[in-house]
Amino acid sequence: MMSEMNVHKNLYGIGISPLSIGNKGYAQPEELMTDKNVGIFFINTQDNKIVSAEYVARCKQHLKAFCQRCYDDCTLGLVYKIFINDNHVQSGIVGDDNLLTNEVPVELGNKPAIAFRMGLDVDIFSRDDMHVLNPEDLILNIQFSLIKNGIAKNYFIEGNLDEINTKAYKIDMDAVTVGDGTNYVFRINTLTFKTNSKFDPLKHAIVLYDVLLGLI
Repeated sequence: MMSEMNVHKNLYGIGISPLSIGNKGYAQPEELMTDKNVGIFFINTQDNKIVSAEYVARCKQHLKAFCQRCYDDCTLGLVYKIFINDNHVQSGIVGDDNLLTNEVPVELGNKPAIAFRMGLDVDIFSRDDMHVLNPEDLILNIQFSLIKNGIAKNYFIEGNLDEINTKAYKIDMDAVTVGDGTNYVFRINTLTFKTNSKFDPLKHAIVLYDVLLGLI
């Protein structure tokens, strides 16, 4: 006589844990990686390059939207992509530290810029249920320098994310008074986010995917 045996369905299966993107230096060719704080997957190629169709698609859409906004506002000029860290991918944000690992100088030669604008692709969401939150209270502080013949004059602007993403900011390179000769540089020094008292880093997450700079 054959006896019956109950099998618990939750006791079998296979799970994987991709390598964290922070350990990409140890990744093997074709190994799967992920940013576990954000949820984006990457592949390490045969020649140790990181690729992510999801990340590329998002950056492509952001660039398209940014250029269209510049075109609509008659502020289309040179567009630069700013890499904020050595991973060259998105970054989870904690606290109000400077997001840039290095200053970002743009050599303009003898042709000064008259304005600049920024485009930041940012998500704010609840860690509990992935609910997307309203970023209107997220304040961005941008410190930048206008440099002429090696002499710098420092400025800063501050505004909520919607303001920064939709405005063009006039600049006057001639405000930096020096002698003969003209060699202009526009330099981003720091990018810093500020949150209100309702933001809890244990319950909420801020993810910066892409940063674009337009110079007119």
